[in-house]
Amino acid sequence: MLIGMSQPISINVTRYRAGGVAGTIAHDVRKHGPHELNSSDYYLSSATTFEQAMGDYRSRIAAAEKKMITKDGQHRSIRKDANTIISIVVQPGSETHGPLISEEHQKEFFQRVHKHFEGVFGKENVILSSVHLTEKSPHIHIKAVPVNSQGKLRGSDFYRGK
Repeated sequence: MLIGMSQPISINVTRYRAGGVAGTIAHDVRKHGPHELNSSDYYLSSATTFEQAMGDYRSRIAAAEKKMITKDGQHRSIRKDANTIISIVVQPGSETHGPLISEEHQKEFFQRVHKHFEGVFGKENVILSSVHLTEKSPHIHIKAVPVNSQGKLRGSDFYRGK
């Protein structure tokens, strides 16, 4: 059972190449788009702005790139088609998120989701975790750089879907 919770949840996982990272992070921090950051939206990550999240992303990518050595000892760059960030959106199912659910239960749910994915990716690789309460269905956005335990960028270690 994911996250140790008994209620139904909805999870959407998307992989992004380097060219799509800024746009998806901009949405999550409400930099532009139809929804503006509302006082009820909040962050569970240390990054709370577009600039902070992009800075964390760049530093994780740079650290991973330093580990990329070919068999003959040469440094190589990250491939242009490499998935450099994984985006996860999780929302509680409709049975658990109705008008009677308390704010406390909702916060606990999102904190448990955040902690779960820190365990999956490593705390340092979860660069953004933002809770959106102002849309029709409250949900959490998590952005993680898929760096494995050897410090290498390897999305396939975390995401095997097509």
